[in-house]
Amino acid sequence: MEEVQINTSQTTECNATETRRNIRIVVVGNEFEKIDELSRLMSKEDRDAFNRRYGRILDLLAIRVKTKSLSALAQFWNTDLRCFELPNLDMVPTIEEYGLMVRLSVKEKEVVYQYKGRYVDEKKIAKLIGLFPNQLKFEKRGSILGLRRTFLEDRLKVLAEQGHWKHFKITLALTIYRLILFPFTSDMVDQAAMNVFFQFEENGVNPVPAILVDTFLSMMVCHQKKGGSLRCCSHMLYVWIMTHLYARHTMGPSPDPLRDFDSVPTKDFDARGWNEELSHTKDNQITWVCPWYHFEGVIFSCGNFPNIPLMGPRGCVAYTPSIVLRQLKCTQIKPVEEPLGGASFLYEYKEWRKARGVPPPTPMEAVHNEASPATLSQIITTMTSEAERMKAQMTFMEEKADATDLRIAILKAQCRKKDKR
Repeated sequence: MEEVQINTSQTTECNATETRRNIRIVVVGNEFEKIDELSRLMSKEDRDAFNRRYGRILDLLAIRVKTKSLSALAQFWNTDLRCFELPNLDMVPTIEEYGLMVRLSVKEKEVVYQYKGRYVDEKKIAKLIGLFPNQLKFEKRGSILGLRRTFLEDRLKVLAEQGHWKHFKITLALTIYRLILFPFTSDMVDQAAMNVFFQFEENGVNPVPAILVDTFLSMMVCHQKKGGSLRCCSHMLYVWIMTHLYARHTMGPSPDPLRDFDSVPTKDFDARGWNEELSHTKDNQITWVCPWYHFEGVIFSCGNFPNIPLMGPRGCVAYTPSIVLRQLKCTQIKPVEEPLGGASFLYEYKEWRKARGVPPPTPMEAVHNEASPATLSQIITTMTSEAERMKAQMTFMEEKADATDLRIAILKAQCRKKDKR
């Protein structure tokens, strides 16, 4: 774990307000040698099957993150616009870039993560990793429930020795979800990370939007508190920013985002050096389109929302890709002002706020937006309308399911009568 404090007094203009950045951010790093070593116990066939099933998340183990660079980058986060507002340009990770990075591209109408008010329980996780319910018990650290990292590492060793590679791959993926994709509590796999993974296993949900939400909300909390721990997928954020800054023509004609990342000539500064580097980066120095990015369509909005409301394991945030169309091989136009920002909030559960030292929410924090009352009213009206539409759709589906169940019951009764004859 590395703590970096950067003293700056930058002032940027945004929505006629001043945003001063002078915060201390801790980028949490983990050691992955043991997990990497255990992953190499798989045969080539099992490793290939793992990559087909879970995307290239295993390749993230090989990325060595220079944490000072992310500490400096976080200073430029604009909480209102949800982007990194460098002096000469605006940038933000996109669903399309992150999806291509780990080979889990998000398609139109694809199922994504939804938090439904409660997390997955012990019995379901036990079944996933090949244990009986009485063999697994969540541990409590403060107000957070989860599994110790050492428990999963020991489980991987046992599965490898027994040759149970199906459950080995599932347990390995669950461990990576916590350590890299959704880090939160040191050396512990918490329920939030397990919940995303369970929905992936059971319903095939794409985790990429949830990874972005974790990143945006972590930035938001750090700036609200004027400091704190950056608890998000630092590996993907690091690959993203280094590729945009330094890749240019160094990755070859058909590069792999992660496996060819070593060819990117990244730099090595101290905290103040990174701040200077980012402060003086100019438009013509940026690789606007990552060398490995290829256009597969861009998701601009969702339903009746003017932008894209995304749900993660710990909160929700509005995401507006229209401000960075240049990154996606599209012509950059000035976005309409009203969709910018939008709603963002954390789920009201104790472990998130307690772990991050966030005070009890105020009414204005529930919808983090400095827009006018009319704009806020429009956002709320739109969200209410969308919720009513979804409720009506669910009611229709439930009625249809009830009718189907009744028809099945009638057919079964008729079959039993025929059998008696």
